[in-house]
Amino acid sequence: MDIKTGDIVRSLAGRDKDRYFYVLSVTEDGVALADGIVRKIDNPKKKKPKHLLLVASPQTRIREKLAAGEKVFDAEIRKSLRQLGFCEDVDGYGKTEDD
Repeated sequence: MDIKTGDIVRSLAGRDKDRYFYVLSVTEDGVALADGIVRKIDNPKKKKPKHLLLVASPQTRIREKLAAGEKVFDAEIRKSLRQLGFCEDVDGYGKTEDD
């Protein structure tokens, strides 16, 4: 499993188990994740790769922006996860102010 920046992963352990996240960065210490709802870009979730399942490597605008070092907004992450079918309006993924 080779997780890269811009991938979509599912958490396999912890209180965020079964939630989907975008990978913001990958370092020796772990992976920084955001879903734009519970875990925002300003406070990403850090997890070890062994606790993640790679589910998609979409060619999205978010991946391009992360690779280029451009600013990504939480609303973009929420919208992309919903459009790709990885974000449901249940279990803490309720409607947000920009819906």
